[in-house]
Amino acid sequence: MMEEILIDRIGEYAGHFPGTQSEMVLTSITGGNTQAQLWKSARPENGNVFLLWDKGNNVFYLAGNLTTQDVTDELASLIKIDIRKRAIEEKLLYFKVHALSPSFENAITTIFRGYTLGQTRKLFYAFNKPQVNIVPAPTLEGVEFALIDADFLERDHLQNIQQVKSEIQWMWSSSEKFRESGFGFAALKGGSIICWCTAEYVSRDKCGIGIETQPEFENKGIATSTTAHFVSYCLSHDINPYWECAGDNIGSIRVAEKVGFEKIDEAIFWAGVFDYQDE
Repeated sequence: MMEEILIDRIGEYAGHFPGTQSEMVLTSITGGNTQAQLWKSARPENGNVFLLWDKGNNVFYLAGNLTTQDVTDELASLIKIDIRKRAIEEKLLYFKVHALSPSFENAITTIFRGYTLGQTRKLFYAFNKPQVNIVPAPTLEGVEFALIDADFLERDHLQNIQQVKSEIQWMWSSSEKFRESGFGFAALKGGSIICWCTAEYVSRDKCGIGIETQPEFENKGIATSTTAHFVSYCLSHDINPYWECAGDNIGSIRVAEKVGFEKIDEAIFWAGVFDYQDE
């Protein structure tokens, strides 16, 4: 059977989760900034097999060397009986799955049997330059930029401030943790937040990025400028920022490349929904 490992022991198993993106996620979990659960096969004769549930972006990472049908069935049972119930209770319905070793690639649909899964290509970018590229100012006049910190989050009069707080509550283990270790930048027009860029998967020297622009303000250079402010802040604080997006998200790719991010990896993820199950 699969046994749950106390999350404060996750560092002991970090070597089983290779790659820059996985390392960033695990380091944030270890620091208490991202919620997660970890399971390990209790069958030592079958090798080390792990399931990591990253509750920030609701991603399941499958790691280790899957060699037997018994462990495949145990993973499927864990998903169907235990994890599905927790996910529905925690409103984590839309999920993604990523295999970190080739042994899982042909087993994902069996482990998540009963769910309709679709493949999606994810791109991963790093920032390796000493400074941000010079980007044009937004075509919309009167846009101002502000650091998202504890004081900013108290500005309840700002339109869309609750959406910013919801994003933080979704990605972080708690709003208090964000106030302690998080940061971001917002684009303001009058009394409204029209774009926000917040740190996620934060550790001492690296972070990921979450960004959203109000639809009516897209294609005006606002997301690019907000990201540029965010990355400049990272560089001034010796933090390496990373960018992740879907392979078909042309707008997100353009923002990343305009600011100066460079693609370092791409991978196939599977996507599904927990409120759909083929009984």
